[in-house]
Amino acid sequence: MTALPVTYSIQSGLLHIKMQGEYLPEDIQGTVLSALQDPRLPENTKFLFDVTASKSLSDRSADDLQAMAQFLASKSDRFGSRMGM
Repeated sequence: MTALPVTYSIQSGLLHIKMQGEYLPEDIQGTVLSALQDPRLPENTKFLFDVTASKSLSDRSADDLQAMAQFLASKSDRFGSRMGM
């Protein structure tokens, strides 16, 4: 079974989004939306993007990065604008 390229976990009030290998921006958005609907996710959670195993980040255009920033900003009320990468 192949591991999913973008996954999430929730631990001690931290939403950990892990990106590994190759993936599309839509994979990140789908995972974030799923995580935000998870009833285990506390209000004003901290948000961590783990890109240590990413092979796709370096291929993203400035437009792709801006679009992702706008998407995340539109959801920032759920994580109190606290995010790490």
